[in-house]
Amino acid sequence: MSEEITLQEIAENIENKICLPLSDYFENNDFDNLRELLDFAHPYNIHNKIVEGANDFFSEFGEYSSDDTDNLIKKRVSELEEFADKLFEIWQPLDNYECNEVWYSYDELIDADETWSGATIGALFGGVGAIIGAWIGASAAEERIQNEVQEFLQYYLQGLSKYIEAYQETIQNEIVPSFLEDIAIRIEQEEIEEKQKSLTSPQTGNSFQAEQLQLLERLGELRNKGVITEQEFQNKKSQILTKL
Repeated sequence: MSEEITLQEIAENIENKICLPLSDYFENNDFDNLRELLDFAHPYNIHNKIVEGANDFFSEFGEYSSDDTDNLIKKRVSELEEFADKLFEIWQPLDNYECNEVWYSYDELIDADETWSGATIGALFGGVGAIIGAWIGASAAEERIQNEVQEFLQYYLQGLSKYIEAYQETIQNEIVPSFLEDIAIRIEQEEIEEKQKSLTSPQTGNSFQAEQLQLLERLGELRNKGVITEQEFQNKKSQILTKL
């Protein structure tokens, strides 16, 4: 990575890379009937784009990420798959209705605690949400969808919105910060190694400075293992650099 690239730019690059497959998928939202809408909003189609984004991250940034960050991504993707499984149970009755024109009551699938009540269609889907909302409204007005089916479809889309919200929050609040910490540690270690090389070269022969840098490197390892705190490390680091 170029030294000119800031951590903020790295964060933006990571988020864009992970989100790109799903963002591209949402741009393809040209549907005008229930079949096309259901196919578009199939939970596994969307989850596959999330998996694709995670794989893109590993392909481009994997050599810079720690095992902790890699495992975090894999764990969150697995949890989102369980979320998608629950959404699929709600998607199936809608698919059955579209295919067979028969609607059965599936109230038991809707959680009593209104799991999706906080989601607003459109707020998380952007332009896609507006299209979905407009299509549902037009279909209801033309009585192409029964009222109960319409309510169930709204419920499903709210759940899908929650799914996307959880995905975005995971990237912004967990994955990106974890990876930036990986980068910060890497940069710090490279700086220490460069100083150590220059001070132990034949031209300088400064054994005291080399010893101090070795001590600093050891402290960094202790910090990374949790033996000492970040504050303790920074205090010792300041003392050592002052001596140099």
